[in-house]
Amino acid sequence: MIAPLSIYVLYHNENKEGHEIYDRLYKLLCRDAGEPFYDGLDIPVYFSTGSETKHINDIDYTRAEKTVILLLIDQKMYISDAWRNMVKDIPDTENICLCPVSQFQYAFDFSGRTAYQQLISLKTYSIIDNWQEFKTRLFDYLIRSISDDPKKKLKIFISHSKRDKDNIGRVKAENLRDYLRKETKGDSFYDVNDIVDGFRFDHQIDAAIKDSLLIVLFTNTYSSREWCRRELLTAKKHKIPAIAVFMVNGDIDRVFPYIGNIPSTIFNGDWRPVLNLLFRTALDQYYEQLLLEKIKEGDTTVLPFSPEAFSFSIVDYAKKTVLYPEPPLGQEEIEILQAIRPGTSFYTPMQYLAKDVDLRGKKIAISVSEPDNLEVLGMGQTILRDLTVELSRHILIAKGRMVYGGDLRQEGYTELFKELSYQYGQFEKKDSNHTYFENYLSWPITTKLTESILSDYAHNRVGLIKVGHAPECEGKVKLDSFLPPIGDCNLFFWGQSLTKMRQEMEDNVTARIIVGGRASGFKGKMAGLLEEFKIAKDAKHPIYLIGGFGGIADMLCAAINKDLPSNAFVEEAFKCDYYESLYKYYANNGLAIDYSWIDGITLDDLHNGLTKEENNRLFSTTNIMEIVSLILHGLSKTLNNA
Repeated sequence: MIAPLSIYVLYHNENKEGHEIYDRLYKLLCRDAGEPFYDGLDIPVYFSTGSETKHINDIDYTRAEKTVILLLIDQKMYISDAWRNMVKDIPDTENICLCPVSQFQYAFDFSGRTAYQQLISLKTYSIIDNWQEFKTRLFDYLIRSISDDPKKKLKIFISHSKRDKDNIGRVKAENLRDYLRKETKGDSFYDVNDIVDGFRFDHQIDAAIKDSLLIVLFTNTYSSREWCRRELLTAKKHKIPAIAVFMVNGDIDRVFPYIGNIPSTIFNGDWRPVLNLLFRTALDQYYEQLLLEKIKEGDTTVLPFSPEAFSFSIVDYAKKTVLYPEPPLGQEEIEILQAIRPGTSFYTPMQYLAKDVDLRGKKIAISVSEPDNLEVLGMGQTILRDLTVELSRHILIAKGRMVYGGDLRQEGYTELFKELSYQYGQFEKKDSNHTYFENYLSWPITTKLTESILSDYAHNRVGLIKVGHAPECEGKVKLDSFLPPIGDCNLFFWGQSLTKMRQEMEDNVTARIIVGGRASGFKGKMAGLLEEFKIAKDAKHPIYLIGGFGGIADMLCAAINKDLPSNAFVEEAFKCDYYESLYKYYANNGLAIDYSWIDGITLDDLHNGLTKEENNRLFSTTNIMEIVSLILHGLSKTLNNA
């Protein structure tokens, strides 16, 4: 599935703010892996970086129907011939939008490619210091980039009451109108100024709403004013993005009910966060409309916002399936909607993809770690963690359970799974003893377990599986104390114990997902994800290789397609200074490490229910929703066949 829009953030690798900006933009425009139940915008975000001596990543324009390139022009980029040439070669087509951002006083004349383009220029050259203003400008640009007329200014319709005793509605509306025209690139519709004399005002108001974004200034008398109510209903009827800004003073008799299903905020004296909420809402709804249209199948209605009773006035009665954005409504709301329209089903994309998959009683193992080449592919750790969270969420929604073989490092995947398991448990509000993840730990890592760590696992609803030492350790080392992974002998005991843990884990899972994975610098006898692949293959379990994020998973995809021989895995492993010695140590102890099996692997070894075309798509795509869809589809087929 090709995304409607993807975003590339281009910056020099010595740009002091570059990595932080990318990380913030990923969380802002795609998802925040730390908040798995918060509604993200789902827009894929990548980066490209380099210098005179480091390769500048290629941009993959096939990832989306439209690609927006944010070019962060600082002094390092300005004096770089490599960057000038790279930008000069960016295709000039309507599907590729180049948006330069000034981080240097001469940024405006960086390149002939950008010479006549208006830059995003902030009060200072620091994007981080001007983050709120940057968000306003960026949201504005992205909304227009996916619209039918990208050059048209955004217009904001200010819906307000003029009957408040303190005149707050009129005063704040005028204040907002002036702010929009002075501090933003947007325009406004304010009835006193913008209704043309001599023509029907109701027609003008309706036409203006359909051509705008709507801000409701919710004051004491708003709900009692007919035209205020009509303005909001007109916006909702035509799927116009709208937000409410609460400015109530004291008590009110009634809140207009249809205001309750739109994003809302309280005015704190600053219009900037209000506009950012409005623009984010608009970008969310416009993008979700495009995205959901791609996902839907058959006779399905798409709503770019959460459904409510009013939605049935704009939903075709004959269509019994409604697809809407994450997060899912609570069951109590769904029951009310189904009482109004019996027989109608409501799905978010996550629920829609998992609706035909029942993983009850199944354990799905995930093999994941950061590969060495992730940044070369234009991605950071954020996107890999996001993929891991989304895969886990979908499997949990399908009633499956997750299994991981990890360690105790800070900020590692064990920590990520613990947090997700806890949040999911809170979300479901089930038995506090019920676990959603199982984490396998091998000796000698298990010697570091404390009562505090054990209670932390239990609190976060993670089942901890402690696997003992390998037989080769008997009588050779102290089994009740930690063995540092230093030297051939110690690494040998580590490697054999890791192999034992991986074999025991595979005996207790249904299928395995493999993504990323470092090809050198590991603690086992071979790369961890490579060994987990081999054990899963030998067990004939379904295996899903996600190759687009590099690492061992990508190398295995290439090996299956006969584009990479087994000795390439050995060469990568030997890049670690201690591995060649360890490799010989294994051989000298009668346990030579064999890589030759890699040359014989084929698609048939995956047993994953996917066709050749589907597997090849899984081998290359970085679209998280497509990855989840393919894996759930494969799991459904293999389980049904079983």
